[in-house]
Amino acid sequence: MFHWGRGSKPSCDIGEEASIITLGNILLQMGEYDKGERIFLRMNHQEGLINVAELKGNFYLAMKQYKQAIVYYEQSLELRRKLLPESHPDIGKSYSAIATAYEFWKQYPKSIDYYQQAIKQYQRTLKDNHPLITQIMNSLQKLQHRTKH
Repeated sequence: MFHWGRGSKPSCDIGEEASIITLGNILLQMGEYDKGERIFLRMNHQEGLINVAELKGNFYLAMKQYKQAIVYYEQSLELRRKLLPESHPDIGKSYSAIATAYEFWKQYPKSIDYYQQAIKQYQRTLKDNHPLITQIMNSLQKLQHRTKH
């Protein structure tokens, strides 16, 4: 768990929250990580922490620092499991991000495990033919095929 050393942040409404997420992602693409963190913290504090953790995970994944990416993706997962309903699809998003990081790191058994957890999570709330389920099943099948050869 990270400690920000800051007081509580003002929250914002849902429309503003979507704009903040977009701006935070643009700042990530520009390499302005500290600014992105400050932007995300304008959101509801707990939800902001989830997004900051995910943003940092994305940064480290892009930098090919997979172990550090996984640390932040796991923080995002921990917060989502704590704050969201058990069947919320965003929990599957965290499992999928962790699976991707392990796959890039060539830790295939762990990647397969997290892809399977992502599929189970998505199947709790999404229809079987939902594109997210199909996408992750395809990733899992490709990975399983690759590890057999």
